[in-house]
Amino acid sequence: MKVDLTGIVEDGTPRGPGVPADPRTTISTPQGSTVSLHVQVLRSCGAPVNLDGEGIGLVLSIGSRSWPYQVPPYVEKVATIMDAAHGRAEFNLGPGCLWLMHPGQYAYDIWLTYGGARYDIIPASAWMVLASVARVPRS
Repeated sequence: MKVDLTGIVEDGTPRGPGVPADPRTTISTPQGSTVSLHVQVLRSCGAPVNLDGEGIGLVLSIGSRSWPYQVPPYVEKVATIMDAAHGRAEFNLGPGCLWLMHPGQYAYDIWLTYGGARYDIIPASAWMVLASVARVPRS
């Protein structure tokens, strides 16, 4: 399953055309599924954030839906940078990542790390884990 997301670095510039006012996106996945999150990181003006350089990274965290979040989180992954100049990265979650999460609602967020600072580019959003349906072969 592929999910496209847009993360926003709020840098004080006016909101550009096509830049979402709120980058939160609800994700629904079956328990134990394989998920690929494709993230494009933009400045609030709409320009892509260059993800090339030492100390730059994107981190995904999935935890319980209430504050404080599950410590440690159920899932914490570092993105693979796919196209640094255009601010594109990907998180690949295999079946084992979501299998231990029981069906229900969780929260996830994605942040950018740069120069020791942390920028929430997708604030806490809902992640719904749906019950997995086992198929029984017909005889």
